[in-house]
Order: sequence, then C-alpha cells, then structure tokens
Amino acid sequence: MLLSKVRWWKEIRGFDNRRRGLGEIATQDPQHGPLTMRLDTNVMVALVFSKAKAFGIHTGMYELFDFHGRAGKRLSFTWISD
Repeated sequence: MLLSKVRWWKEIRGFDNRRRGLGEIATQDPQHGPLTMRLDTNVMVALVFSKAKAFGIHTGMYELFDFHGRAGKRLSFTWISD
C-alpha cells in the first residue's frame, strides 16, 4: 500500500461560466481519499486546484478548462506531494 506524503489541505472545485461553485472535494492531514465528485460537464467550465500555502492560507494554484466532449467520462487526478 502506497502511503501518501500529502498532508496539507488540498481542494478541487468545479465552476460554471459565472464562477459559481458547482461542487468541491478536499483533503487534509490523515484524510487522503480517494474522494469522488460528479459534475455536469455541460455546465462546468473550469476546475480549480487549490492548496494550503504559507501560514495555511488556501490558495488557487491551477485551473483546468475545456470539458466539452468529456460527458460521461471519468477524470482522475492524483496530487503527488505538497
């Protein structure tokens, strides 16, 4: 069994075209997941990957766009290290 080295807070959040949150999943400390979330790719326009930075401040780090053609698909993401 692979033990995760990820300890600090991490989050993935889906947004629509008005930047309204559609859903989110987060991990922290011993809660490493795996976690799952369902989002409607016909409505979702962005995924934002965030993590805790200095002093534990939650900070958006990466954005992923263009989910058309992914309806019914499973996307997997693994955060390897802090």
